[in-house]
Amino acid sequence: MKLLFINLFLALLSTLARAASINGGRTLVVYDQRQNDIENYSDYLDSLKGHQLTVDVIEISDKSVNVELFDAGEKKYDHLIVFPATTKSLNKRLSMNHLLNFYENGGNIMTLYSPKSATEAIRLFWAQLGVHLPAKGYATVDNFQDDSQALRLPLVSVNKEVYQSTSAEEVIFGESTTALLEGNELVIPVIPAGRKSYVINAKDDIWSTGPQGFSVVGHQNYKNARSLWIGSSDAFLNENFDTNAKFLNEITRWVFGEKAVIKTSKVTHSHVNGLTYDEKPYKVTDEIVYEISFSEWNGEKWVPFEREDIQFELRQVDPYYRITMEPINRTNDSIIYTTGVFKLPDRHGMFTFLTDYKRPGLSFVHESDVRAIRHLANDEYPRSWTISNSWVYLSAIYGTMLVWIAFVVLFVVSSKKDTTVSVEKKTE
Repeated sequence: MKLLFINLFLALLSTLARAASINGGRTLVVYDQRQNDIENYSDYLDSLKGHQLTVDVIEISDKSVNVELFDAGEKKYDHLIVFPATTKSLNKRLSMNHLLNFYENGGNIMTLYSPKSATEAIRLFWAQLGVHLPAKGYATVDNFQDDSQALRLPLVSVNKEVYQSTSAEEVIFGESTTALLEGNELVIPVIPAGRKSYVINAKDDIWSTGPQGFSVVGHQNYKNARSLWIGSSDAFLNENFDTNAKFLNEITRWVFGEKAVIKTSKVTHSHVNGLTYDEKPYKVTDEIVYEISFSEWNGEKWVPFEREDIQFELRQVDPYYRITMEPINRTNDSIIYTTGVFKLPDRHGMFTFLTDYKRPGLSFVHESDVRAIRHLANDEYPRSWTISNSWVYLSAIYGTMLVWIAFVVLFVVSSKKDTTVSVEKKTE
C-alpha cells in the first residue's frame, strides 16, 4: 500500500513539475558507487523526467570510464549533477579546470556534498567562485534535535527567486555541512544553517556556528550559467524524498534555468515625435523617449515580467540620468517599460543608452546602445534676444548707442552759431 502511494505521489509530482529548461535538457549525473548507491536516489532521478531532461548516468569508480563534457569544442551536456565521490576518482575524470571550463561555457552545475566525502575538486571549484567548503569530517550538529542523523533544517530562504519558503517549513538534511561565503556579488545565499546548529569535526574544531554558514548556496556568472551547492546528499535519498520533494523540485528548476529567467526585446529610443536616430541624429537638449520590453520564462512559455525597480541610464563615463521606468503596455508575453520624455544633456559626445538589470537569483539583463550626440550647428544656436540673461547686456549696448546719438545731436544743435554778416557803409 505504501509503495502504491509513493508511485501515485511521484506521478502527481511529475505532472505538476512538468517544465522545460531554457538552456536545453541534456543532463549528466556523475556518482561514485563506493560513496553512494545510486539506487538510493532513484526517486529524485525519476523526478527529473518531469523537468523534460534526458539524463545520462556515469559511475566514475571504474577506471575505464571517462567523463567527456565537450565534443569538438561544443558542450555535450547542458547540465551536470555531481554526487559525492572520492577525491582520487573525481580529480582524474572531472577536475576543477573541467568544471570551470564547463561553467564558463554556459553549463549549469549542481553539486551534492557530504561530510564523509569532501572532494578536493569540488572544494577548489567553489573556492574559485567565492564559496569556501569545509574539509572532510566537518558535520552539522544541533543538540536541540533528538536525532542528529535525521537533521531537520528550517527553510528560511534568503533568496525567494531560488526558493520561496513558507512559515514552519523544513527539510530533512541528515548528515550535512555548511559553506562560508565571500562578499562576491555573484554568490547567492539561499538557505542558512539553523540558528542552534554548529559545524564541528572529531577534533572539536569548529567550522561555523548558526546562520554564519549556509546549507544551500547558489552562484550565477555573467553568462547566466548557474551553479548550486547543497551541503547534504542525504536530502536527496529516497527515504527523505516525500518530505523534501517540493524543495528539491524548486532548487532543481532554478539551477537548470526553468525559472527566474528573464529576457528583453524591442529595445527602442527615438525623438519624441517618433523619428529614430537613423532618421534624425540626436543633438544636445533633444527630447527623447526610451522603451524596452521584459519577459520571464515560467518553465513552459514566456510571460510578462513585472517589477518596479527597472531603471534606464544615460551614460558618458558616469550616468547623466538614472530613470526608473514605468510600464505602459502589456502583451501576452511581455511588459513594455518606458522612461517617458526626457531631455538630452547640454553636452556632446558618445553616450550609452543602457538598461543593466542585475538582481540576485534572476538572470542578468544588459542592453546597451552607444550613440553620438552632436553639438548645435552655427545656425541652430538661439538668437541673443531669446536668451533672457543677455537682456542686460543688450540693453547696455543699445542704451550706449542711443545715448551717443543723443549726445551728438545735442552737441551739434548747441554748437550752431549765427553766421549772418552785417554790412556797414564806410564814409570818409
